[in-house]
Amino acid sequence: MANNPKGPLLAAVLTVAFSAFASAPSHAQSFPSRPIHLIIGFPAGGGSDVPGRIVANKLAEVLGQPVVAENRTGAGGFIGAEMVARAAPDGYTIYGCSISTHGTGPALYKTPPPVDPEKDFSFVGMIGWNANVLMVHPSVPVKTVAEFVAWAKAEPKKSYAVAGVGGSPQLAMELFKQMAGFDVVSVPYRGDAPARLDVVGGHVPAMFGGLGPQLPAIRAGQARPIAVTSSERDPSLPDVPTLAESGYPGFKIISWLGLCAPAKTPQPVLDTLNAALVKVLNQPDTRAQLLQNTVNPQPMSGAEFASYVSSELEKYRKLVKAAGLSLELEK
Repeated sequence: MANNPKGPLLAAVLTVAFSAFASAPSHAQSFPSRPIHLIIGFPAGGGSDVPGRIVANKLAEVLGQPVVAENRTGAGGFIGAEMVARAAPDGYTIYGCSISTHGTGPALYKTPPPVDPEKDFSFVGMIGWNANVLMVHPSVPVKTVAEFVAWAKAEPKKSYAVAGVGGSPQLAMELFKQMAGFDVVSVPYRGDAPARLDVVGGHVPAMFGGLGPQLPAIRAGQARPIAVTSSERDPSLPDVPTLAESGYPGFKIISWLGLCAPAKTPQPVLDTLNAALVKVLNQPDTRAQLLQNTVNPQPMSGAEFASYVSSELEKYRKLVKAAGLSLELEK
């Protein structure tokens, strides 16, 4: 038989191809082999930072590598988001994606954000969610949602306090106004604390805010909770009804936090991160820590989280358009 001159070349090509094929899963199987960096787009001690750090510490135990939480703040969370989106898609740089960057923000800003919340990210899974709460100063003659609506309609253009502009608390009130047919004027503050202080002091009669920061004032009797914005009652205030059960079916405006990675992160790496996240969220001590910070753990698959983000983006595009809201993206 004559020698085939292509034989050695073909064998070499097949060897290289097989080696490349074999090395792909080995890389995924070795993940993680060094520290992972979790970028948080908001300041230390805030609603994204605390649960993010709780989960980072627990993930480190499960994955066997440090998970280092870093705050990269600014531009409504998009400074950190852009940093992660531009990072190598290897699973070693992940982002605490939230409603701000992957829900309300893209709908609100006149200038498009620097990253696309869907195209520029892969999705690991949700960490959890927390409700907003509608509360009033104790002097306001309101104890139920129906009474609040009647009170608001009796004298239009009453005011309410809100932390920041365009966040989920303000959008919760915008949706409530649309559904109930009343009007109140938002008084924006730079953070929960000054808004709450003015409500507690009686300078502004009502407030929509994230539940966690408002709990001390509520428990001290300095403010009266009327309703929460989740679809189910919050364990922190089990006696306070939801707006959905108070005559507004389908009402749901919650804040949430999850983990995202750069687009094109290998699926095996995402699966490893998701499995670790789900395991962490199902641990009783992790759940207790999150619930103590009014974060309700919500384990789900990466595909389920991606679908949830898509639905949130669509919901807030419609709501923001109907409310006529528009903001400039802060620098």
